[in-house]
Amino acid sequence: MAGIDRRHLLRAGAAGLAAGLAGCSETQRDGLFAVDPPAEAPRGTPTPADGNDGPVTVVVAADLPDPQYRIAQTAVSEGAYHTCDVGEPLRSLATRFSGSLESGYLRFEDEYYPTYARVTDQVFVYTADPPDGYDCGVL
Repeated sequence: MAGIDRRHLLRAGAAGLAAGLAGCSETQRDGLFAVDPPAEAPRGTPTPADGNDGPVTVVVAADLPDPQYRIAQTAVSEGAYHTCDVGEPLRSLATRFSGSLESGYLRFEDEYYPTYARVTDQVFVYTADPPDGYDCGVL
């Protein structure tokens, strides 16, 4: 190979493999949408007729398109929805919380859930604690 010696190539390959095995990668593209157990309605919660004009953003699951609703439903029933292949539904659901980092909640069947949403390395809301154990590592 012109310009690259075998030793350099092996070192680069070993470093990439080690990063993948550790669950660390500069190109990791996972997403996580999680909720804590239901809480009391947050103060300043806008009523449905008012929309989301108050200091608290409430995303109403029943108003979501079906793919986003299924993500919310999974998070409510299992505590979290995690994927190693972020698609448009998760990205769109997370961006509904933009601007409400510490004041966003999911309303699912008349319960208010503190919410955590992360796509790759961008956190959109964290009124819920980020759950442990979700990564896209090989092991």
